Amino acid sequence: MALHRLGYASLATLTFTSWVEAANPISFCKCLCGQNVTIIPISPVPEKDSCTKCTKAFCFKLEPTLCEGAGTGETVSVSCFQRDSYKDEVVVWLFLLITVGLLLAALVKPYLMNRRKV
Repeated sequence: MALHRLGYASLATLTFTSWVEAANPISFCKCLCGQNVTIIPISPVPEKDSCTKCTKAFCFKLEPTLCEGAGTGETVSVSCFQRDSYKDEVVVWLFLLITVGLLLAALVKPYLMNRRKV
C-alpha cells in the first residue's frame, strides 16, 4: 500500500516539476545612462538567446534620447533580466500556503492539546 502511495507522490512530483520548468519568462533590457533608466521588453516570445540582443546599440536604437540631460561623459550600462516565470509564481504561492498553514497550526494546537488532556 505504501509503495502505491509512493508511486502517486512520484508522479505528482514529476508533473509538478515539468510544469514549473516549462516557465515562460519575459526578457527585458534595462538601459541606464546617468539617472535615466529605460526598461525595454526584448521580445514577446522568449528565445534562448534573447539576452544577446540587449546591447548599447539596441538601447540607442529604441530609445535615442536615453542620455539627453544626463550630462557629458556618462557611460551607458545595459543589463538583461527576466520576470514573470511560472517558477517564481510557484515559489511565492508555496511560501504563502506554508505560512498560512503554520499559522493555522499554531492557532489550533492549544485547543487540540486541551482536548487530548480531557
